[in-house]
Amino acid sequence: MKCLVSNCDGEISRLKKLCRKCYDNWCRHKQNGWDAWMEERIRWLKRPTPFRFCPLPKIDADKRVITKKGGIKVNGTHICNGCKRDKFISHPNYHLCSTCSAHWQYYGESCAVCNIKADGTLQMLWNPVKGIMNCSNCKSKMRKYRLSPEKLKEYLSVVDCPLCDVVLTNDRSSTGRAIDHDHNCCSHAVAHTGNQKTCGKCVRGVICSGCNTVEGMLPENPELWVKKIIEWRKKSLRIDEP
Repeated sequence: MKCLVSNCDGEISRLKKLCRKCYDNWCRHKQNGWDAWMEERIRWLKRPTPFRFCPLPKIDADKRVITKKGGIKVNGTHICNGCKRDKFISHPNYHLCSTCSAHWQYYGESCAVCNIKADGTLQMLWNPVKGIMNCSNCKSKMRKYRLSPEKLKEYLSVVDCPLCDVVLTNDRSSTGRAIDHDHNCCSHAVAHTGNQKTCGKCVRGVICSGCNTVEGMLPENPELWVKKIIEWRKKSLRIDEP
């Protein structure tokens, strides 16, 4: 008999008409309730098969590294096929360390937000809540600014900066695309540094990095400052000729 989970092809081996993997997962997350766990498990099993497009050669069964749980090596050191370094092998089927395994497992898959394709240098992650594939960059932005995939995709489609009309780029230059938010709103969480989260309600939109830097230096009430800077620019140093 097949597992009770609709997307699972495993054979029943334990209670609740579940296969071994689903039963172990249920034991770890049963505090969420049966219905919630079943929905989350079905969404998780919809993810693409890892390493289905991986171009790296698969290691023969008799030549694989003997590992324990957690990727601890037992039979000496080995060279990772991804980074070519002497590291602990966490994925013996391809002789990959933990970092390279995360980069290569979804090789060839595209991010549902920015449409970038994994090439072995960018980590691609499965989003079980939305049921889509996200790159690490989009995932960190959605987490930090509390954005939905649809909203982040809308921000990434902005072409010109609404303040200086410069064409936005995806690099870290002064014309790079930056998501602007009110730092005073989330200053208690230091939301502008690291991976700290914002409240999600103070995001203003997308501007270039140059304008984002200038905007962050402006005082809280910039009206008076703007009037003064306009008057300041009208001044000119005049030296009477002898």
